[in-house]
Parts: sequence; structure tokens; C-alpha cells
Amino acid sequence: TWVLNKQTPNRQIWWSSPISGPRRYEYDPDSSEWIYTRSAENGGDETLSNAIAQEFQEIYGIELHL
Repeated sequence: TWVLNKQTPNRQIWWSSPISGPRRYEYDPDSSEWIYTRSAENGGDETLSNAIAQEFQEIYGIELHL
């Protein structure tokens, strides 16, 4: 089960996944993407759309282009 929840006061999206666990994403207006806050702290740029696409590929063998 995946859970996707908007956190309006924090301006974040929280996503819980059976594969990657709980994560918080913040919107980056420069890239127009939701960026995983922990990867951004380390100079990474993991996006919510990429994480969802990777997990669907892994579990269902479906290639998503988000």
C-alpha cells in the first residue's frame, strides 16, 4: 500500500511506500518537481515522479513517463 498525503502547512507532500518507506518532498519551482528533502540536503535531486516510476517498474514491470 502506498500513501500520498499533502501537508499544506509545510508545503510538502509526504509519501509512504512499501519499498522505500516514508519520505517528504518539497516543491522546487526551478525544476517544477517535487524533490525528496533528504536527497536535496546531500546535493541529490530525487524527484517524486522518478520514485513512483521506479517502484512501478520494479513491482509491476510497467514503464511510466511522469
